[in-house]
Amino acid sequence: MKFAGRDDQFVVVGTVKDLQLRPRTMTCGYLVLYKLSHTGDQLELVHRTEVDDLPAAITPFHGRLLVGVGRYLRIYDYGKKKLLRKCENKVSILDAFRVRRSRGEMYIGHGRLCVCVCVCVSVCLSVACHIHIPTLLHGPGCNLGEW
Repeated sequence: MKFAGRDDQFVVVGTVKDLQLRPRTMTCGYLVLYKLSHTGDQLELVHRTEVDDLPAAITPFHGRLLVGVGRYLRIYDYGKKKLLRKCENKVSILDAFRVRRSRGEMYIGHGRLCVCVCVCVSVCLSVACHIHIPTLLHGPGCNLGEW
């Protein structure tokens, strides 16, 4: 991904420390930022940013980083020592495991629920593909949805 105002390409990896699945507990999560070499064959660690829950969905969004962290959807920007949290919004689903973006709109999915940030709509969701504005094609057992 590219951050706004930066020429370098970056790779962001979400990690977690001491994860136990049932009941779900962890020490903390991290967003690890790597700089990709110009040849694309090496990664250089830039920094790690601690987050308070599992960073499950990560995607670039308008020169910033859009991350689903637990019940929050957050936007981060590049910082010299860590990623800078610019804003966050609590989402109505338990965890944001999938975040898709298309032409400035965000689609957040978890199991059987899909939320569009502009308009909240519950639909059966196992897979989704944005066709064009305002059409979202979604998974098995569901019809074409017009938003």
